[in-house]
Amino acid sequence: MTTNITYYSANASALVKQYDSVPFETVHKDWLKAIPKEGMVLDVGAGSGRDARYLAAKGLSVVAVEPAVGIREIAQEYTVANPIHWLSDSLPELTEVFRLQTKFDLILLSAVWMHITPSERERSFRKLSSLLKPSGKLVISLRHGSCADERTMYPVSADELAKFASQFGLSYRLLTPEKSNDELGRADVQWQTVLLTLPDNGTGAFPLIRNIVINDSKSSTYKVALLRTLLRIAEGHPGAVIEQTNEHVILPVGLVALYWLKLYKPLIDKFEMQQSSNSSRGLGFIKTDGWQQITAFSSNDFYIGAHYSDSATVQAIYRTLKDIASTVKNMPAKHTTLPGTDIGVFM
Repeated sequence: MTTNITYYSANASALVKQYDSVPFETVHKDWLKAIPKEGMVLDVGAGSGRDARYLAAKGLSVVAVEPAVGIREIAQEYTVANPIHWLSDSLPELTEVFRLQTKFDLILLSAVWMHITPSERERSFRKLSSLLKPSGKLVISLRHGSCADERTMYPVSADELAKFASQFGLSYRLLTPEKSNDELGRADVQWQTVLLTLPDNGTGAFPLIRNIVINDSKSSTYKVALLRTLLRIAEGHPGAVIEQTNEHVILPVGLVALYWLKLYKPLIDKFEMQQSSNSSRGLGFIKTDGWQQITAFSSNDFYIGAHYSDSATVQAIYRTLKDIASTVKNMPAKHTTLPGTDIGVFM
């Protein structure tokens, strides 16, 4: 990566002229409709700033990451009505980005992924996915072909991104099944674009959930919560299935507990919801040594691949997931039956 950064700095003026010669709408025509109308954008490997300026002009708040000081300084000379926040940072660490403690509606990696060594790609993908808001989009362009200069580039494939998407709970869509030609006219270079989305965990449906939580009995509320949890897993993490037959599907109970936690977290911590109109009854999985120790965290802080360094936090999260799993096993999983029968849906 250091060799590449040196190259981009040393050849900054020529590269800026080259990149800016092709409009954003031409390079990114395959995903223009996916650009959010408002929100936060992270442009990783922003280069000349062409893409960052276009998105900022759309009224979006843009954080542009570029480790090559030469090209970054030229890009920062441009002025736009909506200022761009520039950072010197790079994958896989993104140390400065994580210091912002911000989640993004859109993350763009344009002509970047081929520079990431294969051994660092899983970590890079995990870091990027953890920066997305629910329903947030990650756009990655894939460069295929040789490189005629001293930059280091590694082979890329859409299948690799599909595997990472399944692993980290993002939906995957290949926008260009047929590789497209290079807009700069390089005959030996072709491109593909992948669109990845972090599914909404369901916490946006507050009116419906609030009505259920307040007015239904405990068993009914837990049943609905379990069904919603399984739906979110099916939408966002289909690769988690351990076994599937015509009769049953087996899922990791820890994953069910994680999605349950994400579903209930804002309802309890932010909206102070009780299980029913009788506030003294409480929720079976809210324990002093578990849930009540992690109230400072939001639902977005819990995801597959998250890292927690503090041992007390680790123990509290473990306890919380264990309490949730016990509640699910003894309540909705036990009492949910097929309509009009005593036959259990879950085993």
